[in-house]
Amino acid sequence: MQTHTLFFSPTKTGATVAQAVQNGLQGLPGESPIGESIDITKAAVHKTFDEDDTVIVVMPVYSGRLPKIAVERFKAVNGNGAKGVAIAIYGNANAGDALLELTDICKEQGFEVIAAANFIGEHSFTMKQFPLAAGRPDTADLQKAEKFAELIREVLNGTGPLTLPKVPGSHPYSKDPMNLPGVAATGTNLDDCTICGLCETVCPTSAITMTENGPQTDGKKCSWCSACVKVCKSNARLFTSPKVKETAERLFTNFQERQEPKWFLPARK
Repeated sequence: MQTHTLFFSPTKTGATVAQAVQNGLQGLPGESPIGESIDITKAAVHKTFDEDDTVIVVMPVYSGRLPKIAVERFKAVNGNGAKGVAIAIYGNANAGDALLELTDICKEQGFEVIAAANFIGEHSFTMKQFPLAAGRPDTADLQKAEKFAELIREVLNGTGPLTLPKVPGSHPYSKDPMNLPGVAATGTNLDDCTICGLCETVCPTSAITMTENGPQTDGKKCSWCSACVKVCKSNARLFTSPKVKETAERLFTNFQERQEPKWFLPARK
């Protein structure tokens, strides 16, 4: 048996949680060796797992649902009976139906879902004046990820049929998936831009094209993930849409209390 990770993670928060759980599942030497880290942030990966594998599937929450593009790319994967651990990462506000949606899709793709969890990551719209789960996942979050892994290992080492975990959410889902707004959330302060090209490299939808005059953003492709803002070492990438600031201020006002990871584990019959 190998333990793999599979994630859509433009700002790397989900990838960080996935790795922490994967490391925790490795256990003793020779037990559950670490397998592949499959990143579908930039493109779909066609992969069929072995039925003895365990796969940690991590995706972000966008307005209470999974990003459409992440779901589309995930559908290139065949679980083939492998054990699935579903983790949704949200920005301290509201996870909505995303975790339920993720468990549903894991099952559709052939995984046996044995555990699920909501973890917190820095919100895509966080900014200096409106910090939203800034710096998360932090040390405490990663310690909880390792604890979650210990509990998963107990499930894997148990015997007898599983009663699948119940996760929060509703059928039908309470909201439609977020559509691309059609305008770019970000722009560039060309006075600070070093034309390094990192923003183009990390964009999950190929919305950014680097030119000799700096990066150009196709608003019709921009998913508002803010990966370009967070990766920019010169702080030249900026939120330019008024909607982002309005949303960040509202979330900061209403969701300042620290939320903690919550997990959902099955019982053996």
